[in-house]
Amino acid sequence: PDNKAVQADFKKTKVMATKMNEGLEALNAHRFTQCRQLFGEAAQVDPDNDSFVALMHSYRAMAYQKQREELLEGEQFRKSAEEEVEEAKAELEKAQRRLIKGHEKLQLHQRRAEKLKVQFEEDEAAAAD
Repeated sequence: PDNKAVQADFKKTKVMATKMNEGLEALNAHRFTQCRQLFGEAAQVDPDNDSFVALMHSYRAMAYQKQREELLEGEQFRKSAEEEVEEAKAELEKAQRRLIKGHEKLQLHQRRAEKLKVQFEEDEAAAAD
């Protein structure tokens, strides 16, 4: 066998493995654009290697699927957060109404207490005479 051909194949295989592994790392880190690019680059190193090219295409497809799933999950979290905000707004409005009502009661009782105090002081003064 031609040693140069073996060395060239080894280099090619090493580049393919490196790109694939970097792509898998990017996929695990949720860097979807980068991982698809790396899988594409890995497939282009030896485009005649049908099984490897097919594997890289399946990894690219998996990256798209994971990205779609994260997008849908993010949308669900957003909707849930919006619902929580609406519930909190409704609770806040109720609390504000209770606060206003409580404040009005407090003012009423303060006025009554002040009238009673004035009346008590007047009665005491009249009794002292």
